[in-house]
Amino acid sequence: MSIRIIRSCRSSHIEFGGQVPMTKLGDTRHGGMFFMFLLRILVLMWLTTAALADEVITIDASSGSSRLVTLFFEHFAKQDQAEGYQFNVIVALPEQSQETMFTVRHHSLGGAGSKVEKTEILLAKAPIAIVVGGKTGVKKLSIGDLARLYRRKVNNWSQLGGANHAIVLAGRQDDEQIYSEIKRHHSFMSDANFDKVLVSGQAMREFIESEDGNYAVGFGSREDFSPKHLVEMYGFTAGVDVGLVYDKKHADTALIKAISRYAKSAEWRQTLMAHKFYPVL
Repeated sequence: MSIRIIRSCRSSHIEFGGQVPMTKLGDTRHGGMFFMFLLRILVLMWLTTAALADEVITIDASSGSSRLVTLFFEHFAKQDQAEGYQFNVIVALPEQSQETMFTVRHHSLGGAGSKVEKTEILLAKAPIAIVVGGKTGVKKLSIGDLARLYRRKVNNWSQLGGANHAIVLAGRQDDEQIYSEIKRHHSFMSDANFDKVLVSGQAMREFIESEDGNYAVGFGSREDFSPKHLVEMYGFTAGVDVGLVYDKKHADTALIKAISRYAKSAEWRQTLMAHKFYPVL
């Protein structure tokens, strides 16, 4: 039982370097060297065979929340039910399609699951964060400040104790899940008129970290952003469901049942709270 984090999906291989000298069996010096070399190869082959004996389960977390998913499988891999499996978590966009058992989704499937023969195991609610560019000069906001920002009652960071520069409002598409969840908790966000609309969480992160985003405010899954861009908020709480989506045909397998039980366990809830994620109620 093990877990491997794949940050690049390029193929890799192991090379054995050097040459083995030709020896006579009667030459004890060279014969001893050859024996030690052969022994090392045999041990390496045994270790490789043992590793290959594990069934590999691949989880596509390239859409986001890779830290949460990695945390889950790091802990699940220690359970007795995980014996005989290796869990590979893909955290970078694959260069070519790969066969995966699980795909990470940031909201409930709802009625769509039955149409595409998919279902999911909910892991947690990933906290949504308010983020700012590197030159705003603001690190703390109240919910009232946020309302004034997105209602454009303030238009310069200096009005909130920050830099003397115009505020850039960054947001997402109207039906995007994280934005929808924020609007459900904080209705004032429904009327926001964004200066910049980003098409993905990765695009939001890249914009906030760029020169163009130095004076911007935006939002997204907390774990997608560097701590230096996170705003300490007062009165703002929202999270988005993160689930493992899989084919319904696997629903009755021992592995799926074990993962589902662990996702609902008290041990996993305690782990989530220790790492500042929200358990699924």
